[in-house]
Amino acid sequence: MKIKSIYIKNIKALKDFKIDFNNNINILIGENGLGKTTILETIYNIITANESFVEDESSEGCNLELSFTKEELDFINRHRNRLKKTLFNIVDKIEIGKHGINQDMDFKKSFAKSNIAKEKWFRKIVYLPTDVNFKKHKVETAKMVHNSTDIGIILNSDEMSLNLKEYLVNIHYKDLEDMSIGETPYRIQKFKQLYNAFFEEKEFLGVKDFEPLFKIKATGEIHSADELSAGEKQIFFRGGSLLQMDLNDSIILIDEPELSLHPEWQQKILDFYKGIGENNQIIIATHSPHIVSSCKKEEVIVLDREDGRSVVKSNVEETYGWTVEQLLLSVFELKSVRNPEVQEKIDRFKSLYINKEKLNSGELSEFNELKNELEKYLDPEDPSLSLINIKEDSKKLEALLKNLKASNA
Repeated sequence: MKIKSIYIKNIKALKDFKIDFNNNINILIGENGLGKTTILETIYNIITANESFVEDESSEGCNLELSFTKEELDFINRHRNRLKKTLFNIVDKIEIGKHGINQDMDFKKSFAKSNIAKEKWFRKIVYLPTDVNFKKHKVETAKMVHNSTDIGIILNSDEMSLNLKEYLVNIHYKDLEDMSIGETPYRIQKFKQLYNAFFEEKEFLGVKDFEPLFKIKATGEIHSADELSAGEKQIFFRGGSLLQMDLNDSIILIDEPELSLHPEWQQKILDFYKGIGENNQIIIATHSPHIVSSCKKEEVIVLDREDGRSVVKSNVEETYGWTVEQLLLSVFELKSVRNPEVQEKIDRFKSLYINKEKLNSGELSEFNELKNELEKYLDPEDPSLSLINIKEDSKKLEALLKNLKASNA
């Protein structure tokens, strides 16, 4: 099951809003308040038939279009009587409103107990909100951890940090049982491969005394998962929780995965989530140009503001492999990548330089003060210092002055 498009009639900033998705990676970007998080939440609420959402007047008129594989369609047809009017009953489109899916909420309650949830093709929709407050939890015994059979699940930090630890302890002991009878342990190994491919300075060792342990490669120091940095915890608990679910052919919604991550890790985080499973549709809301630079332009969806409402911007420039500065100026539409105060001083200096021969004493004093300040703080190789260091009699100066006057005309 993949999301083809969503239409939102009137929820917050999203009014008469439609957005199309591709089957693989979708990166939502745009300034705050345009509705990126609302899009993720609405997708989740529709597919999971969230009762509070369905009963809210704002849900009326929302429309979600899905695509299904032949296997999924066969399944729906086989169980059509049982599914009744649930979201899986309409193959091409799902419509939510006061007289729609809210009549069949009993389906969600009985779904986990049925054999339907055990069908090979059935997978979850998983939503990871911006919550990154991972609390410390002590595991005192090994016990079975059962994956939820609900249609969807929201992974918040507190639940992740407890559930993943218990799960890792449980499969650690299963690996030990396999070793005792001469079989090769494999469960913890897939978690090691995921993390050790991401972390360069640390290594995930596994579980000892009911606690996941990491080693700092440079010093050999060993510490628990609770001692990881905020960014490391996000990778460990979020990635591990998704890996635990064995997600393939699933829908994964992630809000601001760059939180607490060093820019180097932001560059790698998309590949990390791609490695969680196979054929997943991933929809991410982000403000990170480092993530966007890892995407082709057809994977990037830019939200803009038009007549007071959010719209999807057309004709997005190429993004893959672009520098952060290029992306900030073009796709993110920043006026400058500099501190606004510094940029204002540079612009003022250029303005004075153009009219250098006509400056009065006060303006000339201001010009020299700006010159000294910019030389003090900016990198000597900064192009903006070319006005200061250029020789007065050079042809390069004439060309530069011509360009400056043209740009300020």
